[in-house]
Amino acid sequence: SILCVHKKGFFGKIVSIFDNGTGVNHVAFEINGIVYEMDIDGISARTLEDYEKHFTIVSRHNNLPKLEYWKVSDYIRSVKHTKYDWLRSILWILRAFIRKDFSETRMNCVQFVENIFKNQGHWIFPNKNLHPYQIQEFLFNNYPNI
Repeated sequence: SILCVHKKGFFGKIVSIFDNGTGVNHVAFEINGIVYEMDIDGISARTLEDYEKHFTIVSRHNNLPKLEYWKVSDYIRSVKHTKYDWLRSILWILRAFIRKDFSETRMNCVQFVENIFKNQGHWIFPNKNLHPYQIQEFLFNNYPNI
């Protein structure tokens, strides 16, 4: 599942200024009851139950291409030391030049979730420059939950 999330905190408040009133300022990935995310501290994992105690899940999208758990696990292990891409996120907020590469030396939450699917051959998002609220809109329109 892709989780569209509202996170509190300083950076969450800044990103929320640009969320088009949706409340979505972050995306995360959930499989088998574990939520994986890229946040300012890097990649983390916690149970869905624990995640829901700390963050507000605005929407959950399940009707997505099927992924092989072992490939997801291998991918996450391969990028576990990746740092948060502050520059990409700040420049998105400023609507300035946005990097076009998907370097795995740094990434933000959208790139992390997108790369989980790309790693298994699923290019589910139309371009690389989506805000978390745009991910939610795109998923509602293209992968409606049944």
